Amino acid sequence: MLTGDNRFLTPPVIDSTIGLGVNRNGDKTTTVASYSGMFSGDLLGMEATAYATISKDNPKPTARITLSRTDPEGGLLGPLDATSVQLGNIGLPALKNVLSGGGVGWGSIVSNRPLNQPRSYGLQTLRGELPQGWDVTLFFNEALIAFSQARGDGLYEFPDQPLVFGRNEIRLVFNGPLGQRRVETQVYMFDETVAKPGELYYTAGAKQDNNGAIRSTLQVDVGVAKGLAVTAGSVYIDNDDGTLARTYFNGGLRASVLGSLVNLDYTKDIHGGSLTELGLRTAIMRVSLDASRTWINDFASDLFGNNGDPLKIRDQLRLIGSFILSPRFRLPFAADFKHEQTVSGVNTYNIQPRLSVNAWGTSFTNSLNYLIGPGPDNLSGALQANRRVAGVGVSSQIAYTLQPNRKLDSFAMTFDKTLGEHNRINLGIVQSFGPDRTIMTAGWTRNFGSFGVGFSGLYGGPRNMGLGIQLFTAFGRNPRNGHIMRDWQPIAGMGAVAAKVFVDSNLNGKFDQGEELVENAGFTVNGSGRQGARTDAKGEALLPRLQPRAYADVALDLGSLDDAQWQPTRPGVRVLPRPGKVQVIDFPVVLTAEIDGTVYLMDGTDKRGIGNAKLQLVDANGKVVGETKSSSDGYYIIPNVIPGRYKLRIEPEQLKGIGLNADRIADVEINPKADFVNGIDFTLSKAQ
Repeated sequence: MLTGDNRFLTPPVIDSTIGLGVNRNGDKTTTVASYSGMFSGDLLGMEATAYATISKDNPKPTARITLSRTDPEGGLLGPLDATSVQLGNIGLPALKNVLSGGGVGWGSIVSNRPLNQPRSYGLQTLRGELPQGWDVTLFFNEALIAFSQARGDGLYEFPDQPLVFGRNEIRLVFNGPLGQRRVETQVYMFDETVAKPGELYYTAGAKQDNNGAIRSTLQVDVGVAKGLAVTAGSVYIDNDDGTLARTYFNGGLRASVLGSLVNLDYTKDIHGGSLTELGLRTAIMRVSLDASRTWINDFASDLFGNNGDPLKIRDQLRLIGSFILSPRFRLPFAADFKHEQTVSGVNTYNIQPRLSVNAWGTSFTNSLNYLIGPGPDNLSGALQANRRVAGVGVSSQIAYTLQPNRKLDSFAMTFDKTLGEHNRINLGIVQSFGPDRTIMTAGWTRNFGSFGVGFSGLYGGPRNMGLGIQLFTAFGRNPRNGHIMRDWQPIAGMGAVAAKVFVDSNLNGKFDQGEELVENAGFTVNGSGRQGARTDAKGEALLPRLQPRAYADVALDLGSLDDAQWQPTRPGVRVLPRPGKVQVIDFPVVLTAEIDGTVYLMDGTDKRGIGNAKLQLVDANGKVVGETKSSSDGYYIIPNVIPGRYKLRIEPEQLKGIGLNADRIADVEINPKADFVNGIDFTLSKAQ
């Protein structure tokens, strides 16, 4: 397995966007010039990811940088045995009822929690790089949930997404301005998050937001018995707005009982006030259920305000599942019910049902929000649709109100279509009805392989217009050959492998001068074909855009090798891609040989071929590296044998089971030229 060495400094991989434009707003016409870039590489022995943007009207750059190390096996920071460390611009994990996971700031965070588990109990904040001009759509358990465009800091964020009992499949679909498309999938089994006996998990971090607000957290989970864990920690919040800085201490229990999860949590504000929550998560007939009651005693935090009539009780019920109409047709649904009671006895009810449909390449989600309280009832909703099939993409949203008055609030739609291999057009309209305002957009983009160009226009009336042009490019250094990599798609946020395939004639596992280079060899990543990555005349290929911080199994595609006798000396390489890192990997192949012969049965003086005899080829370490069975006439063949020394035998268990002895265990040597070995015969006779 290769995780990639972290160096003190490496040349960065850079994604760049340059924009020029002219805008008219009212009677004022302005020109716009901007640059934004994402940079990734190694710095101070850590993974470095930076983002900067500068514009004509704001010559002071907006910038952020994050230094990080991740290792799914742990072992970072010595005795802390951390799996992840981050410095610079970071976000903190949420703590339900106390600390929101939204927002980033300058600070640090360290944790030893498994990377494939959520950072918070029952919540997961989704955050990552999103270049300018890109958008991302969030799907949860097949349901269309939300949509986001790039922010000014080059990030996307879906904070505090609730997780349910059982399987949580989060799918993020990224779409770029030149027709790029990328899908990331994260799966969390929430019912497996209770720490096992003897396990200790921790997360510690602190940050300061751009507005001066300070947050810090320390959370520890300890498994004390099978299906039982305790949690404890502290949180500090200072909003720097004249309000009281608060320090909280929390403790709780996590228990797995009869196939359900139960939690009991208590949080105390040292300045007074407390909160207690009892929760249950389970599944009934494939429907995930999350129920909780929270008792609030003069408690204020990121999630609870401190007003004249504070909350006393909050009850919540969440149901998530699917109506299965056929094996291929499902209707994902969700329903959230919330009841709140204040100290004075005022009750408020909030009902939020959601129904999704996925059919014919299109995803629909309609969600409602029904608020019943002391004032007039309010019922509003939103209908979202997303379709991306055969080079055509459509996204739309309609927001409406049903009570107290029926009305449309807004409508938005974007349409894009790929024309040929390199061109793409897009259209958009945003209509708001209060006040009445319409904005229309149009654009055309083209990729030229190493860069892309986009033209855009906006029309919101004679006094609100704009035209613009953008240049997109990405580049970095290939450490294998020193050449500059250029691409029209972003590559700074992804990992890559620089591969070399050659015939290892001297069997030393290294490329030596004069050895044959293999051209047109393809690769598989996690078992799937990569048709676009083929070796050139130098036997080299670049496999770009590997999802970072998730193991990838890279192997040769045997079907792409021109010589059927060529076989790799190892089945593949497991790598841990990381942003801006190009990992150099050699794939030696060797000529292979065949071994054949005949298995005979001696019956008195009669000798005849026997079928179904199991033959095993054993290497010098005693490992069985090849197996076959003889045909009905006793003939056998073992193909694709790598040069080396072996022992060839009839399977001992088979001989014992049928009461026969073999006359030999044959020593076989395949020379570096892979000459075939013929006539290795065996004679079986009855055991004495």
